[in-house]
Amino acid sequence: MTKRGAGEPLVPEGPDLGGGGAVAGKAVGGAAGKVAGKAAGGAAGKAAGKAAGGAAGKAAGKGAGKTAGRAGGKGAGKAAGEAASKVAGKVAVGAVGKGTGKAAGKAANKVAGKAAGRADRKGAGKAVDKVAGKAAAKAAAKAGGAVAEPASTVAEVNEPPKRRRRLRRFAAVSGSVLVLGSGATVAVLAVNGSGAPQKPDVSHVALEYRNFAAALPWPTDGESALWAEGIGGLGMCGKQTQVPIASVAKVMTAYVVLRDHPLVGSDEGPEITVDEQAGFEAYSKDESSAPVRAGQRISERRMLELMLVPSANNVARLLARWDAGDEQAFVGKMNAVAAGLGMKQTVYTDPAGFDAATRSTAADQLKLAEVAFGGGGSVSGGSGSVVEGEAEAEADTLLELTAQRDTQVPDDSLVLPNTNSLLGMDGIVGGKTGSSTPAGGALMWAAQRNVGGQERLVLGVVLHQNAGTTPEQGLARALTVSQRLAGALG
Repeated sequence: MTKRGAGEPLVPEGPDLGGGGAVAGKAVGGAAGKVAGKAAGGAAGKAAGKAAGGAAGKAAGKGAGKTAGRAGGKGAGKAAGEAASKVAGKVAVGAVGKGTGKAAGKAANKVAGKAAGRADRKGAGKAVDKVAGKAAAKAAAKAGGAVAEPASTVAEVNEPPKRRRRLRRFAAVSGSVLVLGSGATVAVLAVNGSGAPQKPDVSHVALEYRNFAAALPWPTDGESALWAEGIGGLGMCGKQTQVPIASVAKVMTAYVVLRDHPLVGSDEGPEITVDEQAGFEAYSKDESSAPVRAGQRISERRMLELMLVPSANNVARLLARWDAGDEQAFVGKMNAVAAGLGMKQTVYTDPAGFDAATRSTAADQLKLAEVAFGGGGSVSGGSGSVVEGEAEAEADTLLELTAQRDTQVPDDSLVLPNTNSLLGMDGIVGGKTGSSTPAGGALMWAAQRNVGGQERLVLGVVLHQNAGTTPEQGLARALTVSQRLAGALG
């Protein structure tokens, strides 16, 4: 992952736009009446004249710009003002988020049919009523700073009266639904990310937990998967296609190192000499690193902390060279373990995850999490073999390492904080973050939660959140949706 700024809020707050409804309503009320009167001069004259009576019809037809303008302005203006002010006020608060113009223009366009209907009952005439829909939309668009679309759902002047009334009612109802629905959509996207909600796959979840799993707040973006001790899989969501996983790859790196060089209890393990390459990469501004110096001798445990807590890429590569002689040989070990775990959609190309070609799925990474953090399962086949007891020891060590709030390079005063800011929240006890522009945000996490009336270790993997944005934005989203999942588990 790249470096990220500390203290960034997980869900950005929008500005207070409560006054937008009043402003939009006032603009619609005034401008709609004016435009409605003017528009009524041509097409509305005869119809208004017929509704008002013989002599008045000629006068209204001839001078509708003035007579119908006043009547339409008073009736349509007041009705449109009341209707649009009431609904647009809700829209401006709930649906706008940023900038009243575009949302107010579209909102007024949709509710124009309702405003026009009220104008008709005020006595401005059926013709004014039809034109008012378009006029109110144009006026609201002008007030909001955007050009609204034509009110195509409102009946044209030459429609039969009954059909016009039905269409008018339909326009009013559908407009209100669209307006209020847009507000709800904005609120959901602000929390869960872009895109339509994804339906989780809970077909392999134990029957008694299937409804529980289906009701969890699964992310709307990327892919995710859950597992609970004593239950098994709690479902998965998303397409489960290969995506870059960034520094989540370091979980496999740590797992392989601990398999080859186990740490028992509080053992620090052998000392590792920092080579020239790791010392040089410590100054990189393009990726996360730890300020180790060539020639330093640092214990295996501290090296693992430096790789997992602040996510130091230079230390990940150093550990790979120390374990296997060179990085590519170590990557071969990573892929052998992945194959032994049945991670068929996973390819490791580097020990740090900095290479976007290192790819996997949430379902595959959950298999790794089960042995790396849960101590369950077993790896079989060639150099990927591991004994069950060893897996439990490695899981305990990995959980302990990733639970560290911060760490330091020996003889260096710089405190390096954990990139996983969820530690201690909603039962989260460990895990590993990942973030880059191609990978978006990613998190493999472990939490202690009460599921089914029993305290259990729950593991989760969230990948590809806000991919294509900045690493900071992606990581913030991954942390947010992971916290929502952990919190909903009980």
